[in-house]
Amino acid sequence: MPEIVCIIPARGGSKGIPNKNLIELDGLPLVCHSIKQALASEWISDVYVSSDSDEILKTSIDCGAMGIKRPIKISGDKASPEEALKHALNSIGDVDYVVYLQPTSPLREVVDIDQTISMTILGEYDSVFSAVELG
Repeated sequence: MPEIVCIIPARGGSKGIPNKNLIELDGLPLVCHSIKQALASEWISDVYVSSDSDEILKTSIDCGAMGIKRPIKISGDKASPEEALKHALNSIGDVDYVVYLQPTSPLREVVDIDQTISMTILGEYDSVFSAVELG
Protein backbone atom coordinates (compact mmCIF):
# COMPACT_ATOMS: atom_id res chain seq x y z
CA MET A 1 0.00 0.00 0.00
CA PRO A 2 1.38 3.45 -0.84
CA GLU A 3 2.36 5.83 1.95
CA ILE A 4 -0.24 8.57 2.06
CA VAL A 5 -0.10 11.43 4.54
CA CYS A 6 -2.41 14.33 5.19
CA ILE A 7 -1.10 17.85 5.71
CA ILE A 8 -3.38 20.48 7.22
CA PRO A 9 -2.15 24.10 7.14
CA ALA A 10 -3.41 26.04 10.16
CA ARG A 11 -1.63 29.27 10.90
CA GLY A 12 -2.54 31.29 13.94
CA GLY A 13 -2.12 34.82 12.63
CA SER A 14 -5.27 35.50 10.67
CA LYS A 15 -6.13 39.20 10.50
CA GLY A 16 -9.80 38.63 9.67
CA ILE A 17 -10.60 36.13 12.43
CA PRO A 18 -7.71 35.65 14.90
CA ASN A 19 -7.15 31.98 15.80
CA LYS A 20 -10.00 30.96 13.49
CA ASN A 21 -8.67 27.40 13.35
CA LEU A 22 -9.44 27.02 17.08
CA ILE A 23 -13.00 28.36 16.92
CA GLU A 24 -15.44 25.64 17.92
CA LEU A 25 -17.86 24.21 15.42
CA ASP A 26 -20.28 21.64 16.79
CA GLY A 27 -18.25 21.40 20.00
CA LEU A 28 -14.88 20.78 18.32
CA PRO A 29 -12.10 23.19 17.29
CA LEU A 30 -12.25 23.80 13.53
CA VAL A 31 -8.86 22.19 12.85
CA CYS A 32 -9.93 19.01 14.66
CA HIS A 33 -12.72 18.32 12.15
CA SER A 34 -10.17 17.92 9.34
CA ILE A 35 -7.87 15.87 11.59
CA LYS A 36 -10.65 13.45 12.54
CA GLN A 37 -11.76 13.10 8.91
CA ALA A 38 -8.20 12.32 7.80
CA LEU A 39 -7.69 9.84 10.65
CA ALA A 40 -10.90 8.05 9.63
CA SER A 41 -9.64 7.55 6.07
CA GLU A 42 -8.82 3.99 5.08
CA TRP A 43 -5.86 5.28 3.06
CA ILE A 44 -4.14 7.96 5.16
CA SER A 45 -1.37 6.69 7.43
CA ASP A 46 -0.36 9.91 9.21
CA VAL A 47 -1.89 13.34 9.75
CA TYR A 48 0.25 16.46 10.18
CA VAL A 49 -0.75 20.00 11.07
CA SER A 50 1.60 22.77 9.97
CA SER A 51 1.29 25.88 12.12
CA ASP A 52 3.16 28.83 13.55
CA SER A 53 0.91 28.68 16.64
CA ASP A 54 1.86 26.57 19.66
CA GLU A 55 -1.78 26.57 20.76
CA ILE A 56 -2.97 25.20 17.39
CA LEU A 57 -0.21 22.57 17.44
CA LYS A 58 -1.14 21.46 20.98
CA THR A 59 -4.83 21.25 20.06
CA SER A 60 -3.94 19.33 16.89
CA ILE A 61 -1.81 16.83 18.79
CA ASP A 62 -4.62 16.39 21.33
CA CYS A 63 -6.92 15.58 18.37
CA GLY A 64 -4.54 12.91 17.06
CA ALA A 65 -2.32 14.72 14.56
CA MET A 66 1.41 15.31 14.58
CA GLY A 67 2.61 18.89 14.66
CA ILE A 68 5.06 20.67 12.39
CA LYS A 69 6.19 24.07 13.65
CA ARG A 70 6.13 26.47 10.72
CA PRO A 71 8.71 29.27 10.63
CA ILE A 72 7.40 32.82 10.95
CA LYS A 73 8.85 33.74 7.54
CA ILE A 74 6.32 31.45 5.82
CA SER A 75 3.42 32.16 8.17
CA GLY A 76 2.33 35.67 7.26
CA ASP A 77 -0.63 36.85 5.19
CA LYS A 78 1.47 36.88 2.03
CA ALA A 79 2.95 33.40 2.51
CA SER A 80 1.70 30.91 -0.04
CA PRO A 81 0.14 27.56 0.81
CA GLU A 82 2.82 25.98 -1.39
CA GLU A 83 5.55 27.28 0.93
CA ALA A 84 3.86 25.67 3.93
CA LEU A 85 3.39 22.44 1.99
CA LYS A 86 7.04 22.33 0.89
CA HIS A 87 8.20 23.01 4.46
CA ALA A 88 5.97 20.24 5.82
CA LEU A 89 7.15 17.74 3.21
CA ASN A 90 10.78 18.58 3.98
CA SER A 91 10.02 17.86 7.65
CA ILE A 92 8.19 14.58 6.93
CA GLY A 93 10.45 13.09 4.27
CA ASP A 94 9.53 10.92 1.32
CA VAL A 95 5.90 9.86 0.88
CA ASP A 96 3.97 8.55 -2.09
CA TYR A 97 0.92 10.81 -1.91
CA VAL A 98 -0.22 13.90 0.02
CA VAL A 99 -3.77 14.83 0.93
CA TYR A 100 -3.96 18.56 1.65
CA LEU A 101 -7.02 19.54 3.68
CA GLN A 102 -7.95 23.12 4.52
CA PRO A 103 -9.22 23.37 8.11
CA THR A 104 -11.60 26.14 7.10
CA SER A 105 -13.56 23.70 4.91
CA PRO A 106 -14.79 21.11 7.43
CA LEU A 107 -17.99 20.16 5.60
CA ARG A 108 -16.63 17.13 3.79
CA GLU A 109 -17.21 13.43 4.25
CA VAL A 110 -14.53 10.79 4.81
CA VAL A 111 -15.98 8.86 1.86
CA ASP A 112 -15.16 11.84 -0.37
CA ILE A 113 -11.55 11.82 0.81
CA ASP A 114 -11.24 8.08 0.24
CA GLN A 115 -12.88 8.18 -3.20
CA THR A 116 -10.56 10.99 -4.24
CA ILE A 117 -7.52 9.03 -3.10
CA SER A 118 -8.80 5.93 -4.91
CA MET A 119 -9.15 7.91 -8.14
CA THR A 120 -5.49 8.87 -7.87
CA ILE A 121 -4.12 5.52 -6.69
CA LEU A 122 -5.90 3.62 -9.44
CA GLY A 123 -4.16 5.81 -12.01
CA GLU A 124 -7.20 7.66 -13.21
CA TYR A 125 -5.66 11.05 -12.28
CA ASP A 126 -2.28 12.27 -11.08
CA SER A 127 -3.88 14.87 -8.81
CA VAL A 128 -7.37 15.82 -7.68
CA PHE A 129 -8.77 19.12 -6.42
CA SER A 130 -12.25 19.55 -5.01
CA ALA A 131 -14.32 22.72 -5.02
CA VAL A 132 -17.90 23.82 -4.65
CA GLU A 133 -19.64 26.30 -6.90
CA LEU A 134 -21.37 29.02 -4.92
CA GLY A 135 -24.44 30.84 -6.08
